[in-house]
Amino acid sequence: MCDYLDDHLDRLAEHMKTAKLASDTEGVHQCRVASRRLRTAFNLGEDYLPEKQLKKWNREITQLTSELGLARDKDVQIEQLKHFSGLTSDDRCQEGVNQLKLRLIQRREKLQKRVDNVIDHIVDSGYMQDMKRWTRKTIKARRVDQYVFDSKKEFKLVQSLVADKVNRVRKLAESLKDESRVSEHHKMRIATKHLRYGLELFNPLFQQQLDPMIKKVKKFQTLLGDVHDSDNWVLIIDKFKVKELKRTETYFGSIHYFDRYKAGIQFLREHSIEKRKIDFCRSREFYEECEAGKIWQSLNDIIQSHHPKMVKS
Repeated sequence: MCDYLDDHLDRLAEHMKTAKLASDTEGVHQCRVASRRLRTAFNLGEDYLPEKQLKKWNREITQLTSELGLARDKDVQIEQLKHFSGLTSDDRCQEGVNQLKLRLIQRREKLQKRVDNVIDHIVDSGYMQDMKRWTRKTIKARRVDQYVFDSKKEFKLVQSLVADKVNRVRKLAESLKDESRVSEHHKMRIATKHLRYGLELFNPLFQQQLDPMIKKVKKFQTLLGDVHDSDNWVLIIDKFKVKELKRTETYFGSIHYFDRYKAGIQFLREHSIEKRKIDFCRSREFYEECEAGKIWQSLNDIIQSHHPKMVKS
């Protein structure tokens, strides 16, 4: 646990530097991933972390993740619009696509200031240094003949945590029977992400035997992410239409100028709805394959049959 925290604190510190460069979208992405994995470790390892400091650490990292998430979403959307532009040669559609892209770029520029502010706050507050001191001190104290998971009770906790996350995913998987249960599909994506991070965190305890499961869970998470992206596009397009109509009327005194964007907006909306159907089918089929392959049973067999005598912190 401590080695995991120490490693991701180093990654976060490094990626925070590049996240402040608006031109480096990968920096924001990697910084967000590192922050989310830290939060997962905080939640799963709360019984082994200092309670008072943990509340502060979790609060600060959660705020960072939130701001990075907003910026990352816009980066992805801007890139996807470039792809959308290549799907049609109709000039009427291009105007709508380009106008939406302009608004997303403008919004992304404003979000960068928020990203910079939250990173500066974390650096200046000393929270990162505080976390590093604790992990390094704990690692050093446990290097000689001391181990974290040295009792059946503690290892049972790990087994219980993994089982709970698997059960959460399987319960939400019922929503795959109905394409209209959008909110549950979104919850399932989040639950799958948490399961993946938990498996990655505890994988060393099982001598990396969870690798095949992690690979499948990651793929399922990606498929559900594609479904969620399509859901988001419909919302983004509808909001853009409302706001752009108001802007047009305010600036030109009439909404007629907005007509030039209608073809592109309609094209994007119809494409997103159709893509959502395809991605949803892929997600459902892949999950059914996992169930047929008894992935959850295989995972349960591994976590229930292992109780290592020595596992370093």
